[in-house]
Amino acid sequence: MMDNGHHVADDGDITGMRKERSAATSATTATEAAHAGSARGRDRSAGGTAGRHADDSGIGEALLDGLRDELRTQRRAHGPRIADRRWFCRIIDDWEDLLAGDVRSVDDEVLASLCVGMGETMAMRDAVLLSVMTATRPADLIELVSDPHSPRSVALVCDTLTDGFRHARPPQDRTRAMRGIETLALVASRVPRSYAVQPLTVLGYMLWWTGNDEPALACSLQALGIDPDCTLAAIVANAVSRGVHPFWIGREERE
Repeated sequence: MMDNGHHVADDGDITGMRKERSAATSATTATEAAHAGSARGRDRSAGGTAGRHADDSGIGEALLDGLRDELRTQRRAHGPRIADRRWFCRIIDDWEDLLAGDVRSVDDEVLASLCVGMGETMAMRDAVLLSVMTATRPADLIELVSDPHSPRSVALVCDTLTDGFRHARPPQDRTRAMRGIETLALVASRVPRSYAVQPLTVLGYMLWWTGNDEPALACSLQALGIDPDCTLAAIVANAVSRGVHPFWIGREERE
């Protein structure tokens, strides 16, 4: 995973960034910044849209707690491999339809299941990130979720998440990316704080990946404010603070 392939900000880096960006640690600031970043991204992509949800009220903690307990029970009963595969399979079609623009909304239970899965297993978090970045085949995402330590899964995650540091390719589908960003921003704003870490982390990475440094930093710092041990959020925060950008952005600026 990328967490092992790049420098992670030390305590001094993160403490300094938190002091500089203290206002960015509120949920409202981070998610508003993310929505602003996605709007700028849509301006750069031809006619991009994102999933829209009729009800912007909160996703209830009782629903999330119940789904979390259900997933944990299934993992104990059937083992992580089978339970995680079943969990992801029941939401992947709706998620893919949303990213592809085939539907404009999904049920709260789908978003809640996605949020819970991301929080319970890093493989599901990585699968969500890859699905937004590259339209990875659903079969490969399911394999990643159910067997994250296989050579194929490890290579898929490492190659995709480090691609921006090595190749001068912009995101393959910016419209898809913006749909994912808007949906993740909505999820992060609607779930209780304790469930927001991974949606904010993926959101921060995607905003950085699409060239939106300020909202990327805001989301990453908010995730770290909830969970100081969230390594991917620390990587993104450190990259922004050091002026490290995806390689494709540097190339466009040079050209």
